[in-house]
Amino acid sequence: MKFPDAHKGVKKLFIAEIISIIAAAIGIISLIFALIGLKNEGVLATMGLIASLSAIALLVAFIMQLVGLKQGGEDEDQIRYAFYCSLLAIAFSLAVVVVRLFKENSTTVMIRNIFDIGVDVSNVLVVIYALLGISALATKLGDGAMAQRGKTLSTVVTVLFVVSIAFNLYPNFFTNNAPDWAKVIASIIAIVAAIVELIAYVLIVIYYGKASKMLEK
Repeated sequence: MKFPDAHKGVKKLFIAEIISIIAAAIGIISLIFALIGLKNEGVLATMGLIASLSAIALLVAFIMQLVGLKQGGEDEDQIRYAFYCSLLAIAFSLAVVVVRLFKENSTTVMIRNIFDIGVDVSNVLVVIYALLGISALATKLGDGAMAQRGKTLSTVVTVLFVVSIAFNLYPNFFTNNAPDWAKVIASIIAIVAAIVELIAYVLIVIYYGKASKMLEK
């Protein structure tokens, strides 16, 4: 095995993406519940429970991804850059938490949106660097098909994530006091965004799975 650290790291990334797919599917179900039963207390309670499970799953996936990127970065610089972008995403996420401690108004919503975009952009960079890093490893191993697939996929998932981020911008501009019709539209857009993200996750996990097998050589 020529790149043992990269193999262990990519294997963890593969598992983390599977968890992310499950969490994304749970998130879509939660959003559908919110849309169907916006004023139903039972539905809202169920939605809250599902959202909590999704959040826990995403946290586990993120930690596993972080460890995987750290390991993979030992064999490839671009994967190490992905690790740094993950740390940047953590910093932006903490900033969002701090902003949420203040009373919600137009100013705090705008600041929160900026930090949310920072989180999204950082996460997109994580994916791009990870894919390009694996592509570089494939080149070193003489696997031209995997190398080209990684470059192409990095472009495709970037477009998908940018579309998802754009869709997510609309719901974020509403406060808790927004009218019901605005919440319904926001929920529909959020569902579309979640489906787009799910497609991206599926494409990524397929590539990670193939990359893990490639690095076993």
